[in-house]
Amino acid sequence: MATITIGFPQDFEKQSTLLIQDDGIDSHEQIWVWDHFYSLVLHELAKSTHADKLMQTLQAWAVHFADHLSSGGDLLENSQQLLLDPELNLVKDHAQTVEHYIIEVEQVPGTWPAINVRLSGNAQQKRMAYAVIALAQHFSMQPGSFLQELPVHIFAMNQFYEAKMSYHLQDSVSQAPNYALNQAMAFFRDLSQQSQAKTIVH
Repeated sequence: MATITIGFPQDFEKQSTLLIQDDGIDSHEQIWVWDHFYSLVLHELAKSTHADKLMQTLQAWAVHFADHLSSGGDLLENSQQLLLDPELNLVKDHAQTVEHYIIEVEQVPGTWPAINVRLSGNAQQKRMAYAVIALAQHFSMQPGSFLQELPVHIFAMNQFYEAKMSYHLQDSVSQAPNYALNQAMAFFRDLSQQSQAKTIVH
């Protein structure tokens, strides 16, 4: 079982330094892990204003990302502009973290991993929401396709909550990630087919 630990120092709001320890999640499973963490946190925050603020923040970033690519922007050359929070400093070790979120990823033969999240007993709602952004930024900085996949998953999950099921409902925790995965697979399959069709025409 692999584990991801997100730790907030006492002075996080002043220093913007955050601990993330990652046992090494397979790159193709990162988006699955993030989707589940996002859906769980939204459900936990359902009775506060932080849930909608988190959705709006992620949606705005995804729109910015899509606009950047549609205007001919390059992922590598402009990676700093595509960070969810350019001021965030992620570290692998910090001696004075006071609030922790632990994500356990257990491999299940023949299917996607099972995700279990342990939230800090003293969790602050604002920090809980920010942990979702921090995990996305952490995965975005790793090798793999997470950064390209993330906007599609954000659009799909937010669409699910608006049209299919509210994040207030417990079933949304598991159904929203599945919906996002299916929508993203269909999107990238169509994109690949369009690319192949253009190649044939040329």
